[in-house]
Amino acid sequence: MDVSGSMYRFNGQDGRLERLLECTMMVMEALDGFSNKFTYSLVGHSGDGPDIMFVPFGAPPQNRKERLQVLQKMVAHSQFCFSGDHTVEAAEAAIKNVYESFGDLDDEPEGGGRRSDSEGVTTPASGGGDPGQHFVFLLSDANLRRYGIDPHYLGQILTSDPAVKANFIAIASMADEATRIGQAMPPGTSSTCLDAADLPQLLKSILTSSIDG
Repeated sequence: MDVSGSMYRFNGQDGRLERLLECTMMVMEALDGFSNKFTYSLVGHSGDGPDIMFVPFGAPPQNRKERLQVLQKMVAHSQFCFSGDHTVEAAEAAIKNVYESFGDLDDEPEGGGRRSDSEGVTTPASGGGDPGQHFVFLLSDANLRRYGIDPHYLGQILTSDPAVKANFIAIASMADEATRIGQAMPPGTSSTCLDAADLPQLLKSILTSSIDG
């Protein structure tokens, strides 16, 4: 989840931070009560670093008050963090986090529950010992050019591990930045979502296509 200073700074211009908060709340509410089938974490990235933990695996917020506290922490971090960008490092850390949290990706628990990772959402569980699915959703304001980040290289990171389906989702764009990034990334790894209401359907589409594929 992008909680960089630019998210706070440009929120008044295009509502990007509000959009991120709406998306985050939608994810937490949609997964509430399904901890036996899904597991997820919400991790921020900003100039302060690539792995600012907001919701760890296995410890989702239990009620609306706790969910609002998560959003408050995101806003506070975005307001007071250092300038800079750790998008690439966030992608690397998220993929690594799968291994640290679940061990061998090929060694699934009895029952075949599917698992997700780190920057935002999850996969559905399945029975019968079906192999688990692991996902990283890297939400960003697509401000890569300012920090000299090559989208080709970011794409290499996102596709570095075939056991983890990683996707870059631009929730804001300076001019044609999101389009330029999408054209440079490997097919199927980059999307743009400038309306928070469209995010659930976008995530569902990515999950469905990955699982069916």
